[in-house]
Amino acid sequence: MNMEENTAAPAVTVSAEKIAPIRPLYWSVKRELWENRSIYIAPLIVGGLVLFGFIISAIGLPQRRRALLLLDPTKQRALVE
Repeated sequence: MNMEENTAAPAVTVSAEKIAPIRPLYWSVKRELWENRSIYIAPLIVGGLVLFGFIISAIGLPQRRRALLLLDPTKQRALVE
């Protein structure tokens, strides 16, 4: 074996052999999502519940903030702590 043969860089080409392995992975992921809808539906439901809880807690926030600002500073600090 010559050193010249080992140091020669192969030409970079994109062939069908390099792209082909991605296709089965794509279809496998698509099939899993098709067969197991809970993979993406359950996180959407949980996210919706968290968002709903945040909205409910934010409904009275302006009134609570105004009530806190009307207190004197020592009571504000005690209430916040």
